[in-house]
Amino acid sequence: MGREVIVSECDLNESVCEIALGSDSTLTLSMNPAPAKSLVPLTFSFTADGFTPESAWIDLQGTTEYMGINQTPFEYNKGRWRATTELSVCTTGLMVWRARLTLNDPSGDSTPIDLHFEAQ
Repeated sequence: MGREVIVSECDLNESVCEIALGSDSTLTLSMNPAPAKSLVPLTFSFTADGFTPESAWIDLQGTTEYMGINQTPFEYNKGRWRATTELSVCTTGLMVWRARLTLNDPSGDSTPIDLHFEAQ
């Protein structure tokens, strides 16, 4: 069973994004390096306050053209979740990417969170 997509207006190229997931749950997500560039390893990391996901993964999609499948699971270590991937090269030079972070909880529910950022 899935929940409605949470859309954050936060730009990962500009700052760490803090996303409220309920009255007492917060997710803090960052991307390194920022700004993002194609063909450079890109690490997403987050911490969760007020809840503990069972697993998480990130799906990166170009918003104006198909850029292939780019889905990466997060690994949990010492209170922080991390996933490393890289962006493919866009033929137009600049692409707005949608990063969909999906959090899975022990009950089988998933919470999708969308963020957008640009990369060359």
